[in-house]
Amino acid sequence: MATTSPPPGLRTLLRDSARGPGGIVTYLLGLNAVAFVTWVITHGGSPESRALISDLVFIPTGLASTLLAWRASRHPAISEATRRAWMLLAAALAATWMGDVLFAYYELVPKSAPFPPVADAGTSSSILWSSLV
Repeated sequence: MATTSPPPGLRTLLRDSARGPGGIVTYLLGLNAVAFVTWVITHGGSPESRALISDLVFIPTGLASTLLAWRASRHPAISEATRRAWMLLAAALAATWMGDVLFAYYELVPKSAPFPPVADAGTSSSILWSSLV
């Protein structure tokens, strides 16, 4: 029985994309997403552990996305307008990440969130940053 392998172009793309920190971080983010979706589907853990995992899973994802967008903005082969768009996207992702961090903190540490939610400031400001792109 013959095994099928991906076309040479796809194999090269997968191999080349794993090189460097950006490719490695992207693969780790993919593994994080698969693990989280699997966890959600299996309904694992107690209510406390579900709150902990669902709050914390997005923190490394948001930080990595922010850093990758910032890294893309520093690429020498892109135009100034594209560089500015990547920087604005990085700012929007950073604002969302800050909102996620604040939300996780207020949900997990004091067990009582302030009203109005401070975390919403980060998430709401991300809309402003992304609208500038």
